Amino acid sequence: MRYDGAVEVPEDFTGSGPYMTTVIPGGKYASGRFKGTGDQIGAAWESLLCDWLPDSGMQVDARPFFEYYPADAAYDPKTGAFECDICIPVVAL
Repeated sequence: MRYDGAVEVPEDFTGSGPYMTTVIPGGKYASGRFKGTGDQIGAAWESLLCDWLPDSGMQVDARPFFEYYPADAAYDPKTGAFECDICIPVVAL
């Protein structure tokens, strides 16, 4: 498994030290709001891919999957529960 952490930066961003910039390709993404803990997020990904996708008329394409954490997403430090959007790139069958 590979996991990249990222933040949005302006186009003219210049950092110090080792870093890499990339652009998430446009197009259609299926997304669902996740609310839970790190132990539960795998099941949410599985549900989107195994339960929703087969009957959606869509298929996964080669763009990257990602989790989007909006600035206003909830986080509870006591329970570890958080919110994010899980996003999979899709195209019509």
